[in-house]
Amino acid sequence: MRPSFRPKLEPLEGRDVPSTLTHSQVHVLINRHQLQAAQVQAEITLDRRELVVLQQAGAQSPRTGPAAAHLRADISADRVALQKLGRLVGLLSRLDAVQDTELMLGPAANQTQLRALQRRDAALQHQVAAFM
Repeated sequence: MRPSFRPKLEPLEGRDVPSTLTHSQVHVLINRHQLQAAQVQAEITLDRRELVVLQQAGAQSPRTGPAAAHLRADISADRVALQKLGRLVGLLSRLDAVQDTELMLGPAANQTQLRALQRRDAALQHQVAAFM
């Protein structure tokens, strides 16, 4: 069995997450987590193919059972990681959209619009920090 390259989600507990993410930090985080999601999806695809091969060979060798069980567990864990990455990228994308709007409106925004955008920005920043 090949050694598994399994990208892990960075351990985020206890990690210093800035209280305010700049627009460029949001873009970096979106890109990083999209790349991680693509890597996890590729690993799921490879594990599924390997599982099919093991299942086909299973009738010929009783030793494939533990390896197949291990692959199924890996696939399940990776699906959970992929869902978490998807939710995080979604939150970050919403935050990016709010920040884009703030930047585009800039001085043209009235105080009410600006305060509403800032509240949405702060709420999304809080959600991202809590998620991470």
